[in-house]
Amino acid sequence: MRVGSRTNTNVCLCYIAGLCENSLVERLETRLTALDIDSVLDSNYLAERIRDHRWSPFPTLGTTERPDVAASRMLEGRCVIVVDGSPVALTAPFLFQECFQSNDDYYISFLRTNVSRVLRTLGFLCSVTIPAVYTALLLYHRELVPARLLFAVTAAQRGVPLPVGWEVLLLLIVLEVLREAGARTPGAMGQTMSIVGGLVLGQAAVSARFSAAPTVIVVAVAGVTGLMAPRLQTAALWLRFALLGAAAA
Repeated sequence: MRVGSRTNTNVCLCYIAGLCENSLVERLETRLTALDIDSVLDSNYLAERIRDHRWSPFPTLGTTERPDVAASRMLEGRCVIVVDGSPVALTAPFLFQECFQSNDDYYISFLRTNVSRVLRTLGFLCSVTIPAVYTALLLYHRELVPARLLFAVTAAQRGVPLPVGWEVLLLLIVLEVLREAGARTPGAMGQTMSIVGGLVLGQAAVSARFSAAPTVIVVAVAGVTGLMAPRLQTAALWLRFALLGAAAA
């Protein structure tokens, strides 16, 4: 079909008859033909308009640039949407567990694949919950922390001017600023700037008593584990701040 009143972009809805449910095909055809849009230059133009729950931070449409992944999705009874001029194909429906899958999982041993998927799931949970759990423990549930660990964290917090909740919030914002700056800087300079900036700012904040070393470690762990599930970075960002606000309150 053609979508876009000005660009008349070719859009192909691919599926295997007999494997894909007719109701899914009809639903996608209805959404694509009902679009009222001037131009379609990339598949994301369609994804933003035909996806379920547009305000959800979780992805509801799959994306891939690999022909083998698109073919395997059709063999699983799903639909693939290909847009002329775009290297990214959309797959529907999209399952939440696919966020923890890698394209190369089917080319290695299932033992290694299962371990990797468990680690990615745990990494996402840690990325979302660690800052909130750390804040809640230090503010309201200190009796749950082992005595030696509590004494060490309390000694590190001594002299820090900000409460724990605000301290974690500001460090999370700094982490996102460094990540965005590294992503927008061209070439290898972006990665170097992110690493050096994080090390320098973290060490300087601890030395100047603007932040405690355990807080920097917690925020760093949350940032690193969030990279294990790249498709859920948007959801992890929103959930991290929401849970942090709930824990501080």
